[in-house]
Amino acid sequence: MTRFDASWVGRLTGNEMRVLSKISDYIYTSGRCFAADGTIAAHLGLSRGGVNRILAGLEDRELNGEGMVRSVFHPRTGTMERWVKHPAPDALAVCVSGYSRDQLPGTRFAVYCYLSLRQMLPDPTPIRRIAADCSLSEATARDAVADLVASGWLTRYGAAGCAFRYTVHPAPVAGIAAYLADPTPTSSVTGPPHESVTSAPPGSVIQTGPLDQALVIRQEVVVGGCSRVAATSVPRDAGTREPDRAPAARPGRGRGSAGRTDVNPGRRPWPAGGRLPQDVQQALHPVAALWSRVRPGARAVVVAAARSELNRISVWSGTEHASEVLRERLGQRLENQERSARVTDPVGWLLRRGLPQRVECPRPSCDGGIRLDTGGDCETCRMRVADRRSVRRILAAEIAAERPDADRDERRDLFERRLQDWTGQRARWRAAALQLRHNDDLRRAEVLAERRARERVAAAARQAVACEGCGAANSCGLCPVCSGRRVAKEAIVACVDHAIAGNADLDNPAEIVEWARRTRAELRDRMLSARAPGAHYLIATASDQLVAQHAADEFRVAALRILGRHPAADREADQAREACLRAAHHYPDRRAAVTAADNAGACARRRAAEYLLAERLQRVEVYRRGGPTAAVQPAPTVTGQS
Repeated sequence: MTRFDASWVGRLTGNEMRVLSKISDYIYTSGRCFAADGTIAAHLGLSRGGVNRILAGLEDRELNGEGMVRSVFHPRTGTMERWVKHPAPDALAVCVSGYSRDQLPGTRFAVYCYLSLRQMLPDPTPIRRIAADCSLSEATARDAVADLVASGWLTRYGAAGCAFRYTVHPAPVAGIAAYLADPTPTSSVTGPPHESVTSAPPGSVIQTGPLDQALVIRQEVVVGGCSRVAATSVPRDAGTREPDRAPAARPGRGRGSAGRTDVNPGRRPWPAGGRLPQDVQQALHPVAALWSRVRPGARAVVVAAARSELNRISVWSGTEHASEVLRERLGQRLENQERSARVTDPVGWLLRRGLPQRVECPRPSCDGGIRLDTGGDCETCRMRVADRRSVRRILAAEIAAERPDADRDERRDLFERRLQDWTGQRARWRAAALQLRHNDDLRRAEVLAERRARERVAAAARQAVACEGCGAANSCGLCPVCSGRRVAKEAIVACVDHAIAGNADLDNPAEIVEWARRTRAELRDRMLSARAPGAHYLIATASDQLVAQHAADEFRVAALRILGRHPAADREADQAREACLRAAHHYPDRRAAVTAADNAGACARRRAAEYLLAERLQRVEVYRRGGPTAAVQPAPTVTGQS
């Protein structure tokens, strides 16, 4: 339950009344209000900057000769203390539920408060009077009343074509979105009327239980007030009825989609003219009323902007959730704008305010301090705010230490000047850092351009070198044919070396010659059988290269298999197996120990075979370079022969 002066209605906006009444509730509870702007904004569904601007504007305004709100900054704790004047017990006051204040946006809350004063009077309340007393246009007032009735905050009744009477409810009630005198409502509320509503006789009043107001508004004479009505008695003898269901959840900003309703439920269906992509249509659903006012020639621009924003959102949210995120953003922006009737330029609002993301920090998923991917507060923005507050605390502490005898106004002026100097110095530092970064980027670009130029010159020089084998021009020193032949020759040498190292007795020259001849003959046969009949010499060269490379791997595996049966390899395997069996007590059972011993023996055998192969290949290399025999010299490759 919140209670504030009735003179606020019509002189303050809805959001200003919400913020002041929230501060008044804090003062009524604890006597003092130290709530931060972010705390108030979180309760009211506003942004921290919006609350800060509202309070800054109210500090300089007066009502009935007194200031609207007073603020005192405590430099030691870094907190702000605020006071708001409470209405007198016998003064005319607005008494509404705190739930309505926290859930309803500005314009709807202003109309809701005004009608809470008018509901006790027997006279009907026309839209023109609502607009005049609340300082709104008639279209805005009509939309606000229709939204309140459609969402169950109001019940209106009376004859069709005449002014209606209204009854406010502390929470949205099911079955209220209908006109009691006219069973076919003119609003866009979908679904059949509620049974209890349609069965009520014309002119009857259905009370929905504003019992919290009945506890405060007594049966007495009301004098004056913004309703401009003479002294009138206020009867409260009508019955009450409990709501049919729990209050509907108000759409939150970035807090997930569970329990969320549309920003404008059941009003203005999507215009049928023109076909839009499915994701764009889903994203623009909250602004269907604005879309109907967009000129056909400008719709392509809006669709292109929506598509660009969807692509930007899909980078961090995924394609399947991008339309939902953009839809929630547009709904919240339109809610802060206090419905579409306040938008005079739909195209400009969509392109400049509705669709773009509010970039306040480097995090791509942050929008106005809220992370759209998780729905929580942005850690980066919180740290930025903490940094700014710490600077203000430091400056305030310095001023208090230097000028302890200064009054509040002098300290404020000195604080503003120092904060301005600090902000200017920080801006200069940032500009200097950006200039240094720009200079570094230019220097790196120059270095990169020079390096690429040198690389192009070196590549051109390498390209101009003739082939070493056949002398072909512009071959980078080796043409493809000669390169293939060289690779094939190296593979043939590797095959011969592995065959000799694995099978021949290196102390017997005749056996070395025999294994070299046998290996060369086997490779020649493989190469000739792999060639296609009548193949081009380039294709034949590539085929010989592949055959030689595959054969080199096969000969190496065969050599390792043969050397794995060498007595030295057997000894290494036995020693490793015995060492593992001696540690059998570390294993759960005998079978596991034997398995581990066999694996250790196999690993030791493989390592011994690789060591023996490397040692024998070194001896073969010595023979080739002028050892006891020249028999291991490879024969000319058959590459290129047809």
